[in-house]
This record gives sequence, C-alpha cells and structure tokens, in this order.
Amino acid sequence: MDRAKTSLSEGSIGSDFLQLDVREAPPGGLADWLAGQLRAAIADGRLPVGGRLPASRV
Repeated sequence: MDRAKTSLSEGSIGSDFLQLDVREAPPGGLADWLAGQLRAAIADGRLPVGGRLPASRV
C-alpha cells in the first residue's frame, strides 16, 4: 500500500500538512529551521498544541 496516495479522514494529518519546503532551510540549519516552522504552525493554529505529528513522510 502506498501511504502517500491514501485519502485522509477528517481531522487526520498527512505528511504534507504544513507544506514545508526544505529548500527554504539555511545550509547546515535544518533542525533549527524545522523547529521554528513547527513553533510557527502552533502559534498560528495550523498545528494544535499537543497535536501528533505524522509518523512517516513522503
């Protein structure tokens, strides 16, 4: 089964839910960039506090 092509039920979070583009990360700063993106997603309501992140990625 290809998880990237399965439909998501209402309220579930897919691997591309934040629409992040790793090419925007500064060289050598991927972890800090990702942490900042997650904080921003929580602050603006795209990711609920205590929400679970997907276990896999595309």
